[in-house]
Amino acid sequence: MARPAVYDEDTRAALLEAAARRLAEGGAEAVTMRALAREVGATTSAIYALFGSKEGLLAAVYREAFAGLALELARVPVGDDPLRELFELGLAYRRSARARPALYLVMFGRDPVAAPPSEEDEALAAGTLGRLSSAVARAQAAGALPGDDPLPLTLQLWGVVHGLASLELLGALGDDTAADVTWEQALRAIVRGHQHPGA
Repeated sequence: MARPAVYDEDTRAALLEAAARRLAEGGAEAVTMRALAREVGATTSAIYALFGSKEGLLAAVYREAFAGLALELARVPVGDDPLRELFELGLAYRRSARARPALYLVMFGRDPVAAPPSEEDEALAAGTLGRLSSAVARAQAAGALPGDDPLPLTLQLWGVVHGLASLELLGALGDDTAADVTWEQALRAIVRGHQHPGA
């Protein structure tokens, strides 16, 4: 009996990246097994062996995107200056988007019919927002930010970084130097605005 083929991590990563690009450009319908296999120099058998099905592949793309973001956020240390931590978390979000733009662009556009999220997937996605929320809560507890409910400020901060990252990937923030200035000013402005409301 022949041994089943073994496919390495490079093949898996290439398939995920190619699938993410196709998802970002044309949605789930643009992801076909034959086209993906041809693009990365693999076989359709490799896709089925690694992911089980097209649905499994799509689910893995979204999972990979959130796992990458979670890893980047986890690299920001939890310190005794939660405002600085919030600033660094914003920059970590940016780094994640720039490092894997195709995965970032599909992260929040999941088609629940083509790739229904599992409980594990939902927990992974929620965990990335939870990292930001915990920093907001600690800033509030320290009196550095107002209020005692972190959710409104968390959503505002997330909206700012998500919008900036999306615009940067579209080239709307100019070159790297101009984008650096925009990010720094925007992140400092939203925190400062909550520190001194009405100022």
